[in-house]
Amino acid sequence: MFGAVEAIAPDADLFPVPDPTPYGLVELGEGGRVLGFIEKPDPAHVTTNTINAGIYLLERTLLARIPEGRPSSMEREFFPGLLADRSLKAGAIVLGHNGKPFTAASIGGAIATRAIMADLRVGANGITGGPAPFAKADRSRFLQALDEALVRLSAGR
Repeated sequence: MFGAVEAIAPDADLFPVPDPTPYGLVELGEGGRVLGFIEKPDPAHVTTNTINAGIYLLERTLLARIPEGRPSSMEREFFPGLLADRSLKAGAIVLGHNGKPFTAASIGGAIATRAIMADLRVGANGITGGPAPFAKADRSRFLQALDEALVRLSAGR
């Protein structure tokens, strides 16, 4: 129903450890398919003991996605950007938290902003802040956009 998704060509070295909290977790699904990454979770949010050992194998063409002249995070920038780009190219509808659909032109900035905010929160030494929490109206806008997207997909549009 949602179409075939092109195979993604990076590979990572994964390793089980007794205490995964100091590392980035890798959630795996059927057949070892990567379902998601969780960066250094607190003990209450540990879902697996499989971690990313920090070794990546990439096709040469993917190296161009890594920006030159500044630090870049594979977990927070490269992989989410690659997934988002491939999802959009495959015809997926990618919605923001406010229900607004992302485009190829807008998704990169959103991912970069997310990465910057995550880094700022880590360095804030317990100081929190940021936008207002997800409100009832936000949830309603998102659910309305999601419903419209699902109706379009089921109708084949």
